[in-house]
Amino acid sequence: MGRDYGYLALMAGIAGGAEAVVILEFETDPETVAGELRAAYERGKAHALVVVAEGAKYNAEAMAAHFREHREALSFDLRVTPLGHVQRSGTPGAFDRILATRLGCGAVEALARGNTACWSAPSRAR
Repeated sequence: MGRDYGYLALMAGIAGGAEAVVILEFETDPETVAGELRAAYERGKAHALVVVAEGAKYNAEAMAAHFREHREALSFDLRVTPLGHVQRSGTPGAFDRILATRLGCGAVEALARGNTACWSAPSRAR
């Protein structure tokens, strides 16, 4: 998720307590991620989580390939678990439905006020 915007990956990373989140809006190289993982290990963490948006320059595949090539320098094991469509969602609960209704109402109210502006990521060449 996050081919064009890193928002979902960022929110998933925050909600899941990730040590690092890699999104396309901010270029992050594998060595920076490795540094965050090492720092987590030095703080006593036995495991670490990194969320990577698919649109990032170093997406999960590129990040994993880099770490496979530099395994000796990394000094710890790495597993990549790409989310499939089934894992991405579940049945919405009451909270989800109420939140969606509130957000929908807010969007309609904003449009009624003439506000059509929204946040967008900086454009990037493909």
